[in-house]
Amino acid sequence: MLHSRKLWLAALAACVAGPARGAEVDKLTPADCQAVSVFNIRAALDSPLAKKKGVTDLVRSAIDNNPQAKAILQAVGLDPLRDIDSVAVAVGSVTDLQANKPPEKMLLTIRGNFDPDRIDAAVKKSDKITTTKEGSVTVYEYQEKKGESLFVVLHGKGAIVAAPSKDYLLKALKNEGAASKELMAAAKKVEGKQSMWVAMVITDDMRKSVGQNPQFKDIADKLESLTVGVNVTDSINLDLNVNVSDGEAAKKMKTQVDAMIPFLRAFADDPKAGPIVKDVLDNLKVNAKQDALNLSLKISEETLDKIIKLAPMLKP
Repeated sequence: MLHSRKLWLAALAACVAGPARGAEVDKLTPADCQAVSVFNIRAALDSPLAKKKGVTDLVRSAIDNNPQAKAILQAVGLDPLRDIDSVAVAVGSVTDLQANKPPEKMLLTIRGNFDPDRIDAAVKKSDKITTTKEGSVTVYEYQEKKGESLFVVLHGKGAIVAAPSKDYLLKALKNEGAASKELMAAAKKVEGKQSMWVAMVITDDMRKSVGQNPQFKDIADKLESLTVGVNVTDSINLDLNVNVSDGEAAKKMKTQVDAMIPFLRAFADDPKAGPIVKDVLDNLKVNAKQDALNLSLKISEETLDKIIKLAPMLKP
């Protein structure tokens, strides 16, 4: 009887709590975006590892040592470490990122707590920023050099939105909540509270490209999306998923990855990078799930220190 009662209580608790919710794309994400990256600034800065490494102090010092940036931030009344919660970057096509200039189909959304009036007053004093009115919307155009502009809108007190194209920016503001079903479905596969996450829809062109490789020909049509989650706690935990339509495709991809790992271990003999390669591969887990190939990696504080120490040695 007692056992039965516990089961009922557990079931009731599950119903009240509901299923675990995945991430949600920002409501300003345009419908034609293929991928979105979200950086939860507040979550990362508040993590035990960031506090232990003094990341906040390092950022504050970098701002203080840049007089121009410090003056601009003070003028607009913006403290990045206090006022910014998250930064989302949505792109229409990841292949467009290979160009020498930002693609037109890109949207930057900064969420936080801002003072629109103070920002407006400050930016109007800059000779690099021009202001235009598009209906009831004020658009700021920042031009570093001729032919390359960034258009910015203060979207209430909670968001700063920017894009390389004014038309694309205004369209995004007009069509709130228009993100594609495919991108929203991909985002649901990652945890929204992570320090950083990425969701990308795999397009037909990408499937065709992957299918040209004989090793992946049988699984190319099964590819749906790619998701990455990074969570900073007392370590850095990375979770990558190649989401597919059936488990057999995931198993085949796992076989390919497993075959590559012995070759990667050869780099462990390098006197400089070897210890890091060994740490990474020892903590890398590869699993084939019913709907995804999963790669998970834990980077400990000790390994992170090794990476930081090695970085200056890799500079040319």
